[in-house]
Amino acid sequence: MGFITMESIISTGKNKCTGCGSCSNICPNSAIEMKSTFEGFSYPYADPDKCVMCGKCYNSCSAVNAIEQSVTKWYCFAADDYTRWISAGGGIFTALIKLVHDNEGTIYAPVFTEDYLRVKHKKLDLTNDMSFICQVPYVESNAYTCFQEIKQQLENKEYVLFIGTPCEVEGLKTFLQKEYDNLVFVDMACSGAASSFVWEGFVKSRKGYSEIKRLDFGSKEIDCDESIRINFENAVYQELKNGDWLTNYHKGLFLRRSCYECKYDLCRNSGDLTIGTYYPVSKGDGKGWSFVGINSEKGNSVWEKLQEIPNVTISLMQPDSIEKTKKYFSKSIKLPEHRQKFFEICYTHGFNRALEALSDKENDISITKKYILDYHAGDPLSWKIMDPVVWTKKEFNSEPYLLTNGEKWKRIFLPLNYSLKAGTQYHYNIKLKMKTDAQEVRITFADKSAINSICPLLHTIRGFQNDTWMIISGTYIPETDVLKYIMVVSTDFTGNDPYICFDWIRIWED
Repeated sequence: MGFITMESIISTGKNKCTGCGSCSNICPNSAIEMKSTFEGFSYPYADPDKCVMCGKCYNSCSAVNAIEQSVTKWYCFAADDYTRWISAGGGIFTALIKLVHDNEGTIYAPVFTEDYLRVKHKKLDLTNDMSFICQVPYVESNAYTCFQEIKQQLENKEYVLFIGTPCEVEGLKTFLQKEYDNLVFVDMACSGAASSFVWEGFVKSRKGYSEIKRLDFGSKEIDCDESIRINFENAVYQELKNGDWLTNYHKGLFLRRSCYECKYDLCRNSGDLTIGTYYPVSKGDGKGWSFVGINSEKGNSVWEKLQEIPNVTISLMQPDSIEKTKKYFSKSIKLPEHRQKFFEICYTHGFNRALEALSDKENDISITKKYILDYHAGDPLSWKIMDPVVWTKKEFNSEPYLLTNGEKWKRIFLPLNYSLKAGTQYHYNIKLKMKTDAQEVRITFADKSAINSICPLLHTIRGFQNDTWMIISGTYIPETDVLKYIMVVSTDFTGNDPYICFDWIRIWED
C-alpha cells in the first residue's frame, strides 16, 4: 500500500468526512486534532511534524472503511403513557437507557448542555441528565470525545450501550478495531447533523438570552408531528413543522457537508439496533410510537429484555409502514445553493439576519437593511471588550467612536447604519455584561455633538452584578431625526481590569 499519511484522509475532502474523530483518537503520536470550523463542525487537522506515517488513521477512517449491517426485523414500540408523553415518539430512547441503567450498565448518548445551546455525547447520569437528553439528532454532538473512555470501560469488562447517529456508531467501531461482547450499538434514524453554532444562534434569536427552563422536540402538548417547544424563564416559544429551524433543517441549509452525500439510510445501518420516531405521531392515541430495527443477535437480546418492561406495547411493522418510514428517513438532500453565504452572515450578524438575507425577494444574498443596528460579537466591527485606557484610540471611518470625557464620566459611541426617523417606533434588544465599581450605566441615543447635548435615555442600569450577562429591551420613538449613534455612558469606571462587553445590540424599526 506504500506510505499512508493524514493526507490520505484529507484527500477525501469535507464532503465525505463525518467528523467521527476515529483518526484523532487512534493516532499513536497525537498528530491529529479535531478542530471546529466557523460553521460549527469538527474536522481533523494534522501536524505533519508529528506524523510517523503509520497508516492507522487511514485504516480507522469511517469515510473509506464502511461497515454495514442489514435490518432483519422491524417493530413498533410504545412505552407506558407517561414515558411516551415526555418523549418525541414512543419512548424507545428512554426505555433503552433505563433498561441498561437498571442492569448496572453504562450509557453514552447525546444530551443538551445545561443551557440547551449545545449537544454533547457523555456518560449519562440519570439523576441529572434525563431532562437534557436529546431525543432527536438534530445537532452534531462530537461523540469522539468519549471514545477513549469507552474503550477503557470495555477493557474493564463493563457493559456499555452507545447511542448515536450511524456515522458516530461507525466511527467508534472503526476506532475500536474489534468486537466487544459487552458493547451494544444503537444508531438513531437521522435526517442530517446540523451545525451546533447555528443551533445556538437560533435559540438565542428566539427570546434573547433569557434562561431556558426546558426544551422539547415533538412535544405532545402541541399536537404536531414535528415541533420545538422552548420554555424560557418568562415566555414559551413554539415552532411547528414549518418554523425557521425545522423547515430549513429539512431543506439541508445548515447540515454538515457529508450529510449531502450520506451513505446511510434505514437499509444500511451500523448498530445492533436502529431506533427512531414513527411518523405521524399524531395518529392512534396521539402519544406517539417508535420504530425499532433488529440488526444482530446482540440487538435481539436487548429487544427481548425491552419486551419484558411493564406496560409496553409492541407489534410488527407492516410492509407499507416500513416503506413509508424508509422513504421519510432516506430523503436525498441536495447541497443548497446559498449554504455558504448563510453561514457567513450567520457568523457575523446572527441567525435571523442570515435567514432574512436568504428570503430577499430578489433572491439576492446581501445583508438586508431592516436593522438600524445589528451588532453581533462575531462582527468585524467588534467592540466586545473595552478597556477605558484605550477607548480614545478606536476609530470608525477615521472618526473616533469610543470617547472619554474627563476623569469620572466614560462614554462609548457606536454609529447606526443611518439616522433615526422622527415619529417612527424603534425596538432595541441588548445583551451586555461589565466589570466595574460604577454605580450606574446609561444607554442612550445620540447625535454627532452628543458630548455636550442632552441625549434621549433608553435605559439606566443600577445594582448590576459584575461578570453577569444582562438583557435589556424596550421601544423608543424619537422626536428628531438627527440621532445617528448609540451611546453608553457610565460613571467612575474603576476596579481591577474594568470592562464593558457587548454580545449583541439589535435596533430595528417597528
